[in-house]
Amino acid sequence: MVELAILGLFLLAALLLVFGGWLPNPSDDYAVDFVLIPILLWVAYRFQIVGTTAAVSLMSIIAIWGTINGHGPFVEQTRYETELILQNFTLVITITLLIFSAVLKERDRFESKLVGSEKRYHDFISDSTEGIWRINFKNPLSCELELDKQVDWFFEYGFLSEANDVLARKWGFSTGDQLIGIKFSDLWPSNEGANREAIRQFVRSGYRMRDLRTMGVGLDDSVRYFSAHITGHVENDCLVYVWAIVTDITDRVYLEETKSKSRRQELQLIQANKMGALGVLISGVAHEVNNPNNLVLLNAQTLKKVWADAEVILDKHYREDPDALLGGLAYSEMHKAVPELISDIADGATRIKSIVGNLKDFARPGGMAEISDVDLNIALTRAVRLLRHFIQKKTRYFHSDYADDLPRIKGDYQKIEQIMVNLVMNALEALPNIDRAVTVSTRLNDAGTHLEVCIRDEGIGIPRKDLDKLFDAFFTTKQAQGGTGLGLEISAMLIREHGGTITFDSELGKGTKVLVRFPV
Repeated sequence: MVELAILGLFLLAALLLVFGGWLPNPSDDYAVDFVLIPILLWVAYRFQIVGTTAAVSLMSIIAIWGTINGHGPFVEQTRYETELILQNFTLVITITLLIFSAVLKERDRFESKLVGSEKRYHDFISDSTEGIWRINFKNPLSCELELDKQVDWFFEYGFLSEANDVLARKWGFSTGDQLIGIKFSDLWPSNEGANREAIRQFVRSGYRMRDLRTMGVGLDDSVRYFSAHITGHVENDCLVYVWAIVTDITDRVYLEETKSKSRRQELQLIQANKMGALGVLISGVAHEVNNPNNLVLLNAQTLKKVWADAEVILDKHYREDPDALLGGLAYSEMHKAVPELISDIADGATRIKSIVGNLKDFARPGGMAEISDVDLNIALTRAVRLLRHFIQKKTRYFHSDYADDLPRIKGDYQKIEQIMVNLVMNALEALPNIDRAVTVSTRLNDAGTHLEVCIRDEGIGIPRKDLDKLFDAFFTTKQAQGGTGLGLEISAMLIREHGGTITFDSELGKGTKVLVRFPV
């Protein structure tokens, strides 16, 4: 109010100076009207449309009054000239101030919207129960660089540009602000082989990975292990920044490292006893789980179709309003994220269904089998068809070579198919990237006594120390990816039911060969 009063006095004084006849000879002070402009602009800046309207009205009244009485810079020889110049002056000033006020109002509206969006963004990060950080680079990382040079760039030029309090406490800091500006390599040492390999995997994956394991060092030199969902933002073939959601898995890692062979055997005995009780309850549990899970699968497909229809409308709206938000986040991000979220829901539900089925079969190995003449080639073809999307996701090079005129074997079609699905899926999951191959082949052995199914992959291989544990219940090397450790145990059990055998031949870094033999 004080500012408004002062501005009002200044404006009134300036108007009387220009149009009130205070100057002795107006013709010599023709440019004196420009003293009004800074005062009027200040009114427009501070009080916008309302203040501008009031100021322009006051200026117009005094200007007209003064000019009629022969005062001011617009008094000319004829009345027509006087009125024309006064009208032009008033019009230009009014339009200029109103446009200026409108621009300021729009700016304020945009700033308010931006502040709200930024608040939601910071609240999301601050309220998260997981550690969240963003890595920026002193210079953007070119995606064209060689793999090892990109890894070196990460550790040399990467620094934390954002971090929440949850992440900070993992390193002994009190707030996330204390981490801002710290080099990436100060928290995740570059001389640690596991960290360098983790960044290599991140780069190879196209700057998007889930469950990426890293090792960090805290203020007290304590070693911490983390699992991160990490996503990079690429612009103009350059990695600009990286987001990650980090989970502390130190306790889990230490537990894994301290487990002894006797402890594993003890856990297996405990699990075996549990399986006895599970066999009684599994039928009801499978029914109760599958009903809502089937609903999830059905709804996921419906949501996928709904999104496909809505995407066209949302794209049109986004072109008209680029600042539009969806769920509190920028539509440009949600446009990519929503299909992935729906796909993750469907994949998770499918996996639940598979696990429940595996548990059911594992708990009741003596169930009645539907024995018939099984064409092994058809069983393999059906298994590959079921895994079609998974195969396309995991490799560009999937080959099948089925021998012609194979004799049929006696067995349960469904169980044979389950064996093939498990083994082919294991081979695909062992591939480090989509440029590695998987080959499936069938043949009749030279003696004509057994049909052989050979599944080869060019994956990471199996350590020699783990080969003897492959058929142990609940042993898995894919715990971080949700592995249950039942797939190979169930497959081996079903193969034995059919009088067959299964053998593994593997070499680290080169791949694995699985050979299944069924008697004819």
